[in-house]
Amino acid sequence: MAGVILLAGFAGGPVSQAVARLPQVLALLIVASGLVEIACLLAIWHRQRWGVHGLISLTVLGVVCDRLLGMSLWNDVLGVGQLLLLLALVHPIWPDME
Repeated sequence: MAGVILLAGFAGGPVSQAVARLPQVLALLIVASGLVEIACLLAIWHRQRWGVHGLISLTVLGVVCDRLLGMSLWNDVLGVGQLLLLLALVHPIWPDME
């Protein structure tokens, strides 16, 4: 748990405070979702469609969790903006993806 709080400390005060209030299981799920996000990005790099679907799912899950934790709306705006940018970049190669 200390490692999760340490990692959250790099993200800033509100994030580290929110993570410190979470039960250990939820904090570990946050770390797991980060690892899944890395796997999805690698899948997109290797032109696998499941990576795009995974990132869409993680973004929706992130927005829901941010709202439940009372995080800033800007977190959600940036997350959705990042997803829209990714979709715009992937769109031309979508037919070639497996």
